Amino acid sequence: MSALEELIIEIAKMLVFPGIVFCILLAFFYQWLDRKIHARIQRRRGPMLAGPWGLFQPIADFLKLLSKEDITVEGADKFGFNILPIIELAVSLYLILFIPIIGLEGLISIPGDLIFILFVSTLFSVIIIFAGYFSANRFSLVGSERAGLLFISYEIPLFISLITPAIITNALEISAIVKFQNNSLNPLAFYFVYLLLIAPSFIIYIICMMAKLERVPFDVPEAESEIIAGWATEYTGKKLALFFLAKDVQQLFLIGLGAALFIGGPVPLPYLLNFVPQSLHWLVNLFGFIIKGAIIVMLISLIRSIAARYRIDQIRDFFWKILVPISVIQLVVVIGVIWLFDPITWVLTNF
Repeated sequence: MSALEELIIEIAKMLVFPGIVFCILLAFFYQWLDRKIHARIQRRRGPMLAGPWGLFQPIADFLKLLSKEDITVEGADKFGFNILPIIELAVSLYLILFIPIIGLEGLISIPGDLIFILFVSTLFSVIIIFAGYFSANRFSLVGSERAGLLFISYEIPLFISLITPAIITNALEISAIVKFQNNSLNPLAFYFVYLLLIAPSFIIYIICMMAKLERVPFDVPEAESEIIAGWATEYTGKKLALFFLAKDVQQLFLIGLGAALFIGGPVPLPYLLNFVPQSLHWLVNLFGFIIKGAIIVMLISLIRSIAARYRIDQIRDFFWKILVPISVIQLVVVIGVIWLFDPITWVLTNF
């Protein structure tokens, strides 16, 4: 294969499958699944008209928003107001390329990429803060202030929860952590040692993920019953559509990151690929990723369906006074267990 053909294949992977186009469609699918589950819990039917079972409703909503009038308010910082939706979507699509979807590593894999993507992902919230500030609207400003307070509340437990699997595997590369779970652990070590050690961190991660996505009960930055739509009040048409799409892609990114670090990445079960022909590994991994992602979506849909919105002071107290101490204790316990007992090595040696 020539260098040009290899370049074309790599570009196609980045842009089409398993890259940008596929990830956008999968993000729409998870949005549809979330809306369906949320509706069923509330004894409604959810999307049902656009396509079979309403499957195309997220795409229809996105296209409808693109066709709406795009307004830039007179008092806004026009450059920042117009460019931020594009930056938010671009950052989201870039980070999704680090997530393993059809293999044990993503389309992009660099040394220390876990730390890198955690740093870059902070831009999600920073952009939202500036989006409200640039809007020249009192409700948008309140929403951006709430987003900033929410940001400094959940980031510490989020980072600590993601450090736990890195400490257990002694790696800061996402691909190395995924390979450790699938190649270095037998099923006994995976299910009865690794999963038990990281279970509290996974719960903390799910809570922080919902805060990062501004999902109920942490949706105070855009509380429609209080401040219209918060930081997004002045955004319409194409700009609002790009923000909504960025949120869907961010959800997919966070779901994929959680699956990679906590539950084996895209591989459905440890050692399963040993019984599947090499040519079909990508397909098995793809179905594994979709299924694991759907399970996480069901979990966050259930939580947001049964929970009520917290006040911003309640959120601050919850994260700083409860979740931060719990995450630190969890981290110390994991370090102590690994250093004193090394249970993974013991299980691998004796079984």
